Amino acid sequence: MTEPPHTPQTGTSATRGDVIAGVVLSGLAIGFLPFAFAWWVSTDFGKWEVILGATLTNIGTTLLLAAVLFFLQRNFTRTVQTAVTETTKREVSEQTADIKRSAEALQLQVADIAEQLDQRRQNRAEAQAAVVERASAGTSFESVADLLETAAALECLWHGSIALPAGAAFDSPRVRLFWGEDYSGQFRVGNIFEDANPGIVINYEVPDDQQQGGYRPARTAWREGQSPAEALDALVVAMQRAGHIVAANAVKPDLFDHLANALREAMAARTEPSETWMRGRIDEWITDDWAITDQGLENRIGLGVPADQFPDPGVDAGPASSKTPRRKFNPPVPSGVDADLWMLALERARPHFGRPYGASYYASDRMPVPYTPQTSPRHRGF
Repeated sequence: MTEPPHTPQTGTSATRGDVIAGVVLSGLAIGFLPFAFAWWVSTDFGKWEVILGATLTNIGTTLLLAAVLFFLQRNFTRTVQTAVTETTKREVSEQTADIKRSAEALQLQVADIAEQLDQRRQNRAEAQAAVVERASAGTSFESVADLLETAAALECLWHGSIALPAGAAFDSPRVRLFWGEDYSGQFRVGNIFEDANPGIVINYEVPDDQQQGGYRPARTAWREGQSPAEALDALVVAMQRAGHIVAANAVKPDLFDHLANALREAMAARTEPSETWMRGRIDEWITDDWAITDQGLENRIGLGVPADQFPDPGVDAGPASSKTPRRKFNPPVPSGVDADLWMLALERARPHFGRPYGASYYASDRMPVPYTPQTSPRHRGF
């Protein structure tokens, strides 16, 4: 078996060996000089026996000194190492204690922040619930405006307004409430251009089959200082003048109960989804357990129709007098649901989905802008 070639020693080890060899040789040479002088130069340098004794004495002293230095050096090194180790341990321990104290302080700070955050959420939820309860307990211009502003601040309103039944029955006439600035003229609120104080618009939504010929819209602006009865009576008069006699006679104050119920669910959908069945931003409250949102026709127990299941866009776009025949859309009536309610819900929901001009209109900068608590004229003085 061939042995691996020997690698010559190089680098630091070789240099150290050369130094040791040089020191040893130099010591031997210097130690030999007295003998050389005594033997070959002159006996004045002393007898070799004396020189030998002195030399051996020096060698012994040197070895003894080397041994003392060796043991002292080891003890010194051990002491230094122990001191360094103890110092390092102490510094590490102190740093660890500092880190632990900082971590504990941070944990306390995080716990405080979490507690403060939970408290703020609770306060906000209680404030929102109080707004709804005030509107439910006592209807007034202020309580309804508060409710609409709070909903708008949470972006609960799909298009900035909300449609509701004007009576207890699900097939009652529909009215739409809007509180804000209307740059498009859709609601003709007069909140910008009229000298009168801003008002909550209550707009009668004329059914599609009546939007032909010379139909006339009907609306009123509920001003601060007017009672709910005065506001509804003004709407009734406007509807009668426009020829909507039957619908005018069906207007009842139940719409305010619908408003409180609808916005209670809509606000919960934005703040506490686990507390409500509603998922989207509301546009219309059909009746209890049914609503039209940007997610489609929603129902408390999931019997609605998602937005993407409505007919394709454009099937009934255009003015009422020139609408093309609608594509048939007759999903079966869910078990336990009133057939008339189901048909009404589908009819009310269909126009919200599949109208390309509707999407572009509400995405424009001319869409109605609802008031929030920050922008309401009530808080900056009419």
